[in-house]
Amino acid sequence: MASALAAAAVLLCLAGARADAQAEPLELPLTLDSAFLRRALVEQLYRGPGDTAPVANDVAGCNTLVLSRPSLSFDEEAVRIRSELAATTGTPISGTCALATETHGEVELLLAPRLADDGRAVGFLVLDSKLAAGPALARFATGSLWDAVKEYAHPYFERWRLDLHGPLDDLRRVLPALAGAAAADPTRAEAIAASVALGSAAVSASGLRIVLRADVPLLPAGAGAPRAGTAPPATGGGGIPAPEAPLTPEEYARFAASVRQLDGFLTFVVKQAGSDATLASDRQALLAILLDARRSMLDLLDPTRPRPPPGADPVRELFVDTWRRLAPVVRRIASDAPGEQPWRWLGFVAGSDALVALDKLGPASGVELSAEGLRRLARVVAPATTTDPVSASDAVDAELRAIFGFGPPLELPPEDGGETPPSGRRSLRDAVPLAWAFVEPEPWAALAARLRGWAPARDELDRYLPAMRTLLRLAAERTRAAHEGGIADDRVFDDMVLATAWKESCWRQFVRRRGKVEPLRSSVGALGVMQVNPRVWRGFYDVGALGSDAGYNARAGAEILLHYFEDFALARGEQRTESGIDGAVRATYAAYNGGPGHLGRWRRKSTPQRLRRIDEAFWRYYVAVRAGRELEVASCFGP
Repeated sequence: MASALAAAAVLLCLAGARADAQAEPLELPLTLDSAFLRRALVEQLYRGPGDTAPVANDVAGCNTLVLSRPSLSFDEEAVRIRSELAATTGTPISGTCALATETHGEVELLLAPRLADDGRAVGFLVLDSKLAAGPALARFATGSLWDAVKEYAHPYFERWRLDLHGPLDDLRRVLPALAGAAAADPTRAEAIAASVALGSAAVSASGLRIVLRADVPLLPAGAGAPRAGTAPPATGGGGIPAPEAPLTPEEYARFAASVRQLDGFLTFVVKQAGSDATLASDRQALLAILLDARRSMLDLLDPTRPRPPPGADPVRELFVDTWRRLAPVVRRIASDAPGEQPWRWLGFVAGSDALVALDKLGPASGVELSAEGLRRLARVVAPATTTDPVSASDAVDAELRAIFGFGPPLELPPEDGGETPPSGRRSLRDAVPLAWAFVEPEPWAALAARLRGWAPARDELDRYLPAMRTLLRLAAERTRAAHEGGIADDRVFDDMVLATAWKESCWRQFVRRRGKVEPLRSSVGALGVMQVNPRVWRGFYDVGALGSDAGYNARAGAEILLHYFEDFALARGEQRTESGIDGAVRATYAAYNGGPGHLGRWRRKSTPQRLRRIDEAFWRYYVAVRAGRELEVASCFGP
């Protein structure tokens, strides 16, 4: 089924705020497409065997009217319903049906929407109906069958209701919290909740347009909700603004907590949407949105980032930008969601759109991205959840991995891990290389243990690099073996793993700093040989193992690379560019390095030179690996 909200192009119609206004009206239009309406129609009226509607049936079963297989379209100001018809007419005599006649054809009805049930539902009034004039129906078009359609079918279809009390109640709970009134000003919160109502319902070319409305009392000038991590601007001599200073430690801590709450919220919502999604393409879109949002969060958490300008809230701005991408995916997913989920997603869409609308009003709306507001919004789609929707645990989330096709969590290295090898320690395999040339490769666990804690000196590279090469190739092999669909080209993928590790870390899991060996860590927190960022991949991988074990890190990086290769680069046709499979390889690394949004950056002329240099360096390394020159990675370590 197409999305229940696929055509719900939400256009926020806001009247301009005036300085003397007491309250600002919000209008939140939601357009329900034909698929959503058909599902609601079938659930209410076509409840007979095989989705049939028993419109009429006399006591003797002699005169019946049964409709089936409805289709919906939109005709100017009405919803048009066409349905197959099966009718019997006859005369009941002594428990039998005399002169019974069977008729088959089609009936068509035009229904106009109207507010019903004290403004808590949308009902329908039948404007007109007719029988399709075919040979079997022509003689009945103005006779008894036509009268039966009018007498029974019209009242039957006017029983149809779109009950909106759920989305309205959701908006009453969520909107005050988003407007910063839930706890700070109970009176204002009550006023906002009481104003939520069903405004109108009308048919448009794309579907049934329902408008939810509310009034938000505006705050006095200068009384808007404070923005996360902001402070009044400093001024220099003569009132000239001074250069923006970084956030203080206290401000940064509050700002980081706000970012983490948004991460928890987005993860919760994406998991729920992914669980309801039936199309792999929608799950991939959700994963891309989550990963790109998390990478944006890394930028927000850069401690050197200047203080936001007065009134700005980068966290809320990130929510608004992310919602613009997330909303259409949610609308596509909603129609196939089970049970009440389509209606819950409708309430979630209304609440999220309300936040965007409040944001457009500026500080006078009191909008804030509070933990309580996000909790209420998340629980719209999962009211029975027992977890905190804004918590952001670093633990591996098996459900998250399963939803997005990563399979069971990767096996963790042994806790004891064996003794950390001192720099320069040689194994028997190193001492007698020819003897080992004719036996099986070193077991995975033993190889990973041998590399644990090894930050090689220049004179150890002849032993270290072959060992790491073996580990990386085994990681690629194990990743391919665990992938149910198989890999298009094993050699391409294996070489890509080695080239990526070369570009990301020069094959280093550990480095020596101030006399101590520690995991290689980038300025944004990426770890180890494959530079996997635990903030971006939170819930997918164990943070401790990413830093402590080269084998686990290599498996994690290879798994990420595989998903970017198959589910993004190949799925989106990068191999069909002039560069062929090489184009897919380059796109895969660009996404690995910068996130799904960077997939095509390697071939765009507008790509910044800094990123171009990164992509070109990777390509040089990939070409070297493909030619069997991967041990040239030693050049990273100097002369």
